[in-house]
Amino acid sequence: MNRLVKLFFLSAFFLCSTRLDAQIPRTIAYEGVIEKEGTPFTGEASFTFTLYRGDIIAWQSPAQLIIVNKGFFRAIIGPIADSVQFRGIDSLGISYEGNELSPRVSFASVAYSFSASYALFADSARNPGPPGAKGEQGPAGIPGDKGDKGDKGDKGDTGIEGAPGLKGDKGDKGDPGEGGLQGIKGDKGDSGDPGVQGLKGDKGDPGDAGVQGLKGDKGDKGDPGTQGLKGDKGDKGDPGAQGLKGDQGVQGLKGDKGDKGAIGLQGIQGLKGDKGDKGDPGTTGSKGDKGDPAYIEVSTTDQTEGTVVFSLAQSNGSPNENVQIVRTGTPGIFRVEIPTSPTLTATYSAWWHTTSEGGGTVNVGNGSVSLNASQQIDVGSAMQLSIMMKIGTTWSKLELFRESSDNMQWYGFAHTSVH
Repeated sequence: MNRLVKLFFLSAFFLCSTRLDAQIPRTIAYEGVIEKEGTPFTGEASFTFTLYRGDIIAWQSPAQLIIVNKGFFRAIIGPIADSVQFRGIDSLGISYEGNELSPRVSFASVAYSFSASYALFADSARNPGPPGAKGEQGPAGIPGDKGDKGDKGDKGDTGIEGAPGLKGDKGDKGDPGEGGLQGIKGDKGDSGDPGVQGLKGDKGDPGDAGVQGLKGDKGDKGDPGTQGLKGDKGDKGDPGAQGLKGDQGVQGLKGDKGDKGAIGLQGIQGLKGDKGDKGDPGTTGSKGDKGDPAYIEVSTTDQTEGTVVFSLAQSNGSPNENVQIVRTGTPGIFRVEIPTSPTLTATYSAWWHTTSEGGGTVNVGNGSVSLNASQQIDVGSAMQLSIMMKIGTTWSKLELFRESSDNMQWYGFAHTSVH
């Protein structure tokens, strides 16, 4: 059995005629329930049906699309060609979406009825043989036309009650589904065997005339008759004459005061007034704050160890209390340091960008420096470098670039702000 798809057999039966002289339809009706990954499948799927003699294929249908509703489906297999002989056919294979499911559906003996013909029945009528053993009951055929009502037979024995199924877990309440397909009408129970008829007794002597019985009670009241149909609505009557005009009513009370009306139109603009006297001169405004200094050009072509590229000093301290960027002797390595002040601490943040044919990479570095703790910035082959430095409330931004990844000459500008 396919682990993802399970097929539950409901019924398979041949459609055949009840008259011996009628042509037998060479079709098979099949019903089943299919689950996919443990859940009843709903949708349209491709099915193929195969008849087997043992492991040999006797006949196979073309693929047909069948609508499956909550796992339930039904199919008519065939028609099957007259050339296909049904002797020996013992199972039905069902393929779902190109894969044959396992196990196959086994046929009862009724499958061999296709090999019968009118000639065989006629021959057996002329030369009847000994009665054979009663065969197994075949699947129910298609219900025929309703026959005339027969005489009421004896009540049959009560059938054996089937074993109760396992109680499943209570599922969540689902949305109301569409109406399911009508189930197949169950088989009619077998008629009970007729009892043995007793022997007819001798006719007795005529008895004396009995006493006339009392008059019976009055019968129950009969059911009421069917209500007659409602009559058609009559035609609309003519309008009546107009009534006399009534007396004038008493005058009503005075109404409440109405809401305030809308604002009227703007009046005509007045004449232009005389020119006013010249006002007193205003006081001189206070001197504005000093503007930020302009950008400072920076360049460094000397990569000798200790060459200063840029220096930032506190605005309220000694010029010697500063943080500076120096060269290290390697074109792509700089050092952030405080050269003299033992109490000064500065912070910095740097980022540099490398470019390549496939794009580029942005790298970052940051930290703090003091007299005995400098920091190196290794930009490798990068051609752009930005550094932010801060001492107290004084900070600066330094932008550097070079023409190639191995060029020792850097150019750029710096901007310092004091707060």
